[in-house]
Amino acid sequence: MSTFEEKKKRGLEEMKQGKPAKRGSKSASTELHCKAPPEVLSGIISDIGHWFGSPKVKDDEDCRQRLIAFFEYYAHTGGIPTVEKLSLALGATPQRLWDWEVCKAKGAERAEMIKAAKIYLSAIDADLALLGYIDKVVYIFRAKNYYGMKDTQDIVVQARDPLGDGTSREELERRLAEDTTVEIEAQPDKDT
Repeated sequence: MSTFEEKKKRGLEEMKQGKPAKRGSKSASTELHCKAPPEVLSGIISDIGHWFGSPKVKDDEDCRQRLIAFFEYYAHTGGIPTVEKLSLALGATPQRLWDWEVCKAKGAERAEMIKAAKIYLSAIDADLALLGYIDKVVYIFRAKNYYGMKDTQDIVVQARDPLGDGTSREELERRLAEDTTVEIEAQPDKDT
C-alpha cells in the first residue's frame, strides 16, 4: 500500500471513530474524500489542461470565437463545461469573468456574451441535476454562486387601521370603557 493510500485509510478510520476534525484537517481534504478512480482524475485533469494557459482574450470578437470553441469542444467530447473552465478558456479568473458580466470592464457587448454563456452553463447544470447526474445540492450551490439565483421570500406589508376606518374619538373612548376592566385590591392601612 502506498503512503497516500495508508494516510487515506488512517484518515477515514479516524473519522469513523468520531474523532473531532480540525480546521483544514483530513475532514476538508479533497484527496482523502475523493471517490474518483485515477483514470477519471486523469480525464478531468486532461480536460482542464486543454484550457490551462490560454491567453486572455484580446477583444470582443476573440471572446466570441473562444466561447464558440469552448461549447463546441464540450459538445464533441461529452465533458461538462463549467464556469471555472470557461474562465480558463478565456484566459481570465472567475472574478474577471464576473467583472465582464456586470459591465465593470470591457463594455456591454462583452457583458452580454458572458451572460449568455452563463445562462448556457446554468441550463446544462439544471438538466444534469434534474436528470440525477449531479447532486441537487451541488446544483443549488453553483446556481447561487455562479448564476445569481437566490432564495427569496415575498412579504407583503399593508397599512390598515385595526380599529376601523374613520372611528371617532367618542367611539374609541366608548369601546375602551366597555373592554377595560380595572380591578383594585384594597390595601391594608399602614397605621393599623
